[in-house]
Amino acid sequence: MAVILAVFTVSGIVVAKRLGIPPPLAVVRLVMPSFRLVPGSAPAIPWPAGVQSAIAIPVLGITAKSGGQVAQPIASLTKLMTAHLVLTDHPLSVNEQGPSITITASDVALYEADFESDQTNIEVAAGEVLTEDQLLEGMLVHSASNFADLLAIWDAGSVPAFVTKMNASAASLGMTQTQYADASGFSTQSVSTAADQVKVASVDVVNPVFDQIVNMPVVTLPVAGTVGTTTPLLGNDNVVGVKSGFTSAAGGCDVLALREDIHGAPVEVLAATVGDHMGEDVITNAGLQALSIARLAISSVRDVRVASRGQPLAVASVSGHSVPVVASTELSVLAWPGQRVTESLQVKRRPPAGTPAGWWLGSVTLRVGTEKLQAALRTGKRLPSLTFLQRVF
Repeated sequence: MAVILAVFTVSGIVVAKRLGIPPPLAVVRLVMPSFRLVPGSAPAIPWPAGVQSAIAIPVLGITAKSGGQVAQPIASLTKLMTAHLVLTDHPLSVNEQGPSITITASDVALYEADFESDQTNIEVAAGEVLTEDQLLEGMLVHSASNFADLLAIWDAGSVPAFVTKMNASAASLGMTQTQYADASGFSTQSVSTAADQVKVASVDVVNPVFDQIVNMPVVTLPVAGTVGTTTPLLGNDNVVGVKSGFTSAAGGCDVLALREDIHGAPVEVLAATVGDHMGEDVITNAGLQALSIARLAISSVRDVRVASRGQPLAVASVSGHSVPVVASTELSVLAWPGQRVTESLQVKRRPPAGTPAGWWLGSVTLRVGTEKLQAALRTGKRLPSLTFLQRVF
């Protein structure tokens, strides 16, 4: 009798312990594909004849270029790299003026030399005080070559030292067909391609200070007063910059930014045209050619629905029971035809047996280029509890 009692006692203890064990956690696995291709083929871009061109949609990681990308003079497109380096070495916030630079007699001599050589310039006077922001505005909006040199000397101590930094930065950005010889682009030895110029422009436009400056039609300075942009088409047809250039060797050059809302999301396309020697106004012509390919590129962006709200995207399984895991919102991304959309699951809390419907367990992430979209995942149904026998045995 004592033995039987002992067995029941031990069994009761074992059962009590097993009933006290927390319910097991479900295994969650993705049932949607880990990637998908956007239907259709990438558009064939009708590249302008007689020039080299390229486009980029930075948020989607899309780039394309015309044939015949050979390094050639790029005129004031050079200032895109000058601005990149200055803002990297001396970052500014939007509406921040930054350090002040007092104009010296040698700075005036730079202006006079640029004036004599018929470079685009902005008048300065000894003792005038200009901020970093004002110098960037004058260089990017009015394309002042003397402001490019002023910034280069302020940053690196001399133009040659700054040029060394420019070439190192170009190499780090993968601009394999670019070689800089000056900070302004007046030198015919500052050479690049349209494809390389959209690389530096793609980095530039991410900076909100740069982005704000290149969208300014005019700037006002202490001595020179109000000077206007040299960038064609700015403010027309959703053009928001970026930079133009011209020398007799380079011809008309333009890197243009076109920004439009697609299904409520702003999308920016960059288009570059280099080496336009056709017609009387080669700068405007280069801008119009860039605009034509930018329009085609942005018209090809699609809103791709990946899943609707409540659609099962994963499954949670425990002890022979499975329930769907559903999206809490509609999932859609912007993409180009033929582009790859990757999908990944992040489980933050594995649901235990008995979890009710609507229990948050993590998220699903969609990626296209640098675009990233996340949506919460929840259990679509109640995950059944274990029976008494399952819990004990």
